[in-house]
Amino acid sequence: MRHVNPPLFAKPTATDRRDRWSWHLGRILGIPTRIHASFALVLVWIGISTWSAAHSSAAVLFGLAFSLAVFACVLLHEFGHALVARRFGIETRRITLLPIGGVAELERSPEDPRAEMWIAGAGPAVNFAIAAALGLVGAATGIFAGGGLLAVVFQGLVWANLMLALFNLVPAFPMDGGRVFRAWATSRYGRVRATELAAKLGRWLAVGFGVWGLFGGNPVLVLVAAFVWFAAGRELAAARRLAAFEGQRQARAQWIDAHYRRPNPQGVDPRAAHGPRAAHGPRAAHGPRAAHGPRDPRYVDVHFQAPRSSASASATSRPRVVQLWPPHR
Repeated sequence: MRHVNPPLFAKPTATDRRDRWSWHLGRILGIPTRIHASFALVLVWIGISTWSAAHSSAAVLFGLAFSLAVFACVLLHEFGHALVARRFGIETRRITLLPIGGVAELERSPEDPRAEMWIAGAGPAVNFAIAAALGLVGAATGIFAGGGLLAVVFQGLVWANLMLALFNLVPAFPMDGGRVFRAWATSRYGRVRATELAAKLGRWLAVGFGVWGLFGGNPVLVLVAAFVWFAAGRELAAARRLAAFEGQRQARAQWIDAHYRRPNPQGVDPRAAHGPRAAHGPRAAHGPRAAHGPRDPRYVDVHFQAPRSSASASATSRPRVVQLWPPHR
């Protein structure tokens, strides 16, 4: 089946609109993109703080416009994660802009450390690329040398993207640097231990942000600290649940091997010891299609091991041919 690339933009579907606490921008490159309703609080806070400092409506409009430009860069950052994840076969459920940044919700966490490293590093790489592009344009066109409002905008966006990239490269959960650190440490300590290390770093960072925000009078840092703390704990709990599930799966597989699979060190064909059906040739043992060529993989021999106390052990242990496809008509 030929893969069809999603359109650049599509209207949000009825499923996307179920969340009434978000403004839905649509499906960009096939990914539902939305802005959480709490994002309005950031705009209100920026407007009030700018008005208190400058007492000018023009300054308020400039501050709001610059903030929206910065959040547009955050959105591009999240699309960097989503598109690289798509290259590794992982789709993105949705991208959400929050007051403290953006979140790209992947359908599953990458199991390959190399894939996780590429996906996590794609976001900061987008910010570095934006900063480099704005810097080159500003220098080549003389915007920086000429000064003025446009130079202030270009310089501000360059620094904002550099700060976004460097902040996200901090090796602590839930930042991108924490995921890069986990991908590096997984091959040395295992995924659970690597996640514990990154989560502990994230919580120490959250404590630092919280203290800085409380004593510095910055409520945004307090919100960031709370988000980092709980996100690090959630990631650690998810890694532990996955490890426990994997351990249970391996234990079940070992139990099945010990109780239901017969060792066959002599390499004897089990069909030879299961009644007269084997003597009638491959046609009787493998279904009607076996007589017309090699064995059809759609026919599977299923061997049942009867309990030792059963009187019908010889009858129930005979091979049975199960037709998987096509279905019976």
